Amino acid sequence: TPEKSAHGAGAGAMRRTSRPLFAVLVTATASRLATLALTFACDYLVTDFDSSSALVDFHECYDDADFGGERGTWVGSLFAASTTDRGEPSGGGALNEVLRRAVVWDGVHFVRICQCGYEFDNQIAFLPLWPLVMRTLQRAVLVPLSALLPSELRVSRAAGCALSGLVLSNLFFVLSAASLYRLARRLGFGTALATQACLLYAFNPASVFYSSIYTESLYNLLHFEALFHLFDDRESASALLASTALLTLATFARSNGILSCSIVFAVRMREALRILLGRVLATEPRGGEGGTGV
Repeated sequence: TPEKSAHGAGAGAMRRTSRPLFAVLVTATASRLATLALTFACDYLVTDFDSSSALVDFHECYDDADFGGERGTWVGSLFAASTTDRGEPSGGGALNEVLRRAVVWDGVHFVRICQCGYEFDNQIAFLPLWPLVMRTLQRAVLVPLSALLPSELRVSRAAGCALSGLVLSNLFFVLSAASLYRLARRLGFGTALATQACLLYAFNPASVFYSSIYTESLYNLLHFEALFHLFDDRESASALLASTALLTLATFARSNGILSCSIVFAVRMREALRILLGRVLATEPRGGEGGTGV
C-alpha cells in the first residue's frame, strides 16, 4: 500500500542519516581513548614541564573562619561549604596519585573550586559552570560509589573532582562531535564533508585539550548546539530561545562566549533586512504602471 511504502522510505532515510552520525560517535570515542592513553604514557615516560601540578592540594579546604571571613568571595555561595562534608571518604592509594598527575595548568584551579568552592578572589577568573558540573557528578555519583569500594580504591574529594572532570570532558567532546556533524548537515554540507570536519575536529594537535580538565569540550557542545538551533529554517521563537539559552550557558563556562551574541544579532539582522527588502520591493511600482500611453 502507499502508506507502507512511505513508511518504508522514511525508515530507510532515517537509517541512512543515522549511520554517519553513529560513525562520528564511534570515531570521536576512539580518538578520546587514544588521546588519554597517549597522554598518560607521555606523563610517565617524559619529564614534565612546570604545569602547576605541584599546587594540587588533595587535603582539606581552607575554612573562611580561619581567615576571619576576609578571604571568602561572593561567588562562594554558588557552592555548599565543602569543609563540612565530613561524610565523604577521604581515600588514598595509587588511584589518587594517578588522578593528581592529570590535574595541570587551569585544571588545578577548576579542581580546587570543585573541591572547596571559591576561596580566593583570583579564582573568580575561572567561571562557575564547569566546576559546578564537575561537582554535581562528583557528589551525586562518585561519592556514593566510592563509599562502596575497598579503602585502597576510594578517591578523595579532590580526586573525585579530577575524575569527574576527566569523564565529563571526554563525554562532552563525543557529544560535541555529533553536534558538529548535525550543524554541518543543517548548514547544507554533504555527508562526506560533514564527516571530514568531525575527523579534523577529533584528530588534531590541539584536541588534547578536549580530554583535559578544561572548559573547551563543554563550551563547544553548548556552542554547536546553539548554532544548530539558531540556523533552524523554521526560525521559530522556540529555536531562538533555545539558542540564546545555550549561548548564555556557554558564557558561564568561558568568558569569550559573550562574543557569541554577535552571531545571534547577525542572524536576526539578516532576517530583518530580508523582510524589509521584500516589503520595499513589493511596494515599488511595476514597470509600465503609471506611465502615459502614446
